[in-house]
Amino acid sequence: MLLCAALVATSYFCTTIPKLEAQIAGWAGSVFFGMGVPVLCIQLFRTGPQISIDSSGITHHRWKMGIIRWNEIDRVWVGSVRSARFLCVKLKDPTVFTERLPVHARKMATLNAGLGFGDLTLGFQGFSPGLKEVWHYLETAHPDKIGAEPVF
Repeated sequence: MLLCAALVATSYFCTTIPKLEAQIAGWAGSVFFGMGVPVLCIQLFRTGPQISIDSSGITHHRWKMGIIRWNEIDRVWVGSVRSARFLCVKLKDPTVFTERLPVHARKMATLNAGLGFGDLTLGFQGFSPGLKEVWHYLETAHPDKIGAEPVF
């Protein structure tokens, strides 16, 4: 949130520069980064789980696409990029769920699928329980969905 505020301040400063390009970029940046402040505030004070994984399936509460039932999931595995690890989900019919995603999340899902990370990727950085605990649950409750064993 501090970074967003700094970017708004920097963008506003650009509006005071006498060059037209700088002013246009400054106003565009002020609006763009300014819209991030309320979104970040909402996320900061949101309580409750972001992702639920239970006997019914997987629910990503922020995406509001409903529950993905276990019979709709082909397999899960852990993917990684550098030190970031995330849960990759391969769906039997991805369009049923990806069409419900917000536009930015749908584009990211398409990109991730093209890179081999599954139809949906779920990050657990900063969440409790974390990915290790989620993986242990999946090994115990849904071993038939495990696609590959991760190295933690």
